[in-house]
Order: sequence, then C-alpha cells, then structure tokens
Amino acid sequence: MKRTAVVALLALAALAAVAVPSLAVLAGSDAIDANTFTTATLDAASGLGASASCNGLGTAKVSLSWTATPSGFADGYDVMRSLVNGGPYSEVAHVDGRTTTTYVNTGLLTNTTYYYVVVATAGGWTSADSNQASATTPAICLS
Repeated sequence: MKRTAVVALLALAALAAVAVPSLAVLAGSDAIDANTFTTATLDAASGLGASASCNGLGTAKVSLSWTATPSGFADGYDVMRSLVNGGPYSEVAHVDGRTTTTYVNTGLLTNTTYYYVVVATAGGWTSADSNQASATTPAICLS
C-alpha cells in the first residue's frame, strides 16, 4: 500500500511539473511585445581630408573637413591625432553638432606629418574611426 501511495505522489508531481511550465509560458507570452526593442548603429563619418598651412611665425595649422555621419542622433565628433601612421590616436578636440564637419588644428610644429581620424559621438557612445587623413606642415612658416 505504501508503494502505491509513493507512485501516486510521483505521478502527481510529474503532472504538476508539466502543467506549471506550460502555464508560465502562456502567462509570459503577453509580455513579449512590451519588451521589444530596436538597436541602432552610430555610423562613422567619411571623406576626411586634411591640408596644412602656416599659422603665424614658426607655427602651422591643419584644416580638416569630412562628410557628416548619416546617424541622425549623433551629437558631435572627437578629432583624433597621431604622429604615427595608423595610430594610436589621441583626442585633440571635440566638435559639437552632427552637421559641423570642419576643424582647424592650430599651433602645430613645422615640417611634421600629422595623421587624423574623426569619431562620431552620441552621448557616451562612439562610432568606428573615419578614414585616416594626413598632412605635412610647411618646413618654414615666416608669417
């Protein structure tokens, strides 16, 4: 008789184990739409170009321009510079505004090659680097 009671309890437990998860799935299915989210990618700027010129006696400047990121939620760009082709880069400026697509880096050494990339920003997010552009400052700046 004890054996029959144990078998009956095991059968009831097995039935409950099957029924409870089914109810949980049905109850949770209504919440799936409420938890739906979308993702967006912060696209990089493109078409970065650089040109160097004198910025006064003994100093030079590099003028940069690029095509804005197509990501409408971007809020600006970090301008990154290196003395080494391919980086590593250090931030030299932040430019506010998605549609602001120029920057002039002043007070630079003469006869030096600088390498630049720009990175689109949106709050705390950053895009991949733009293409790299380089410019070599004039050997002598007299004015």
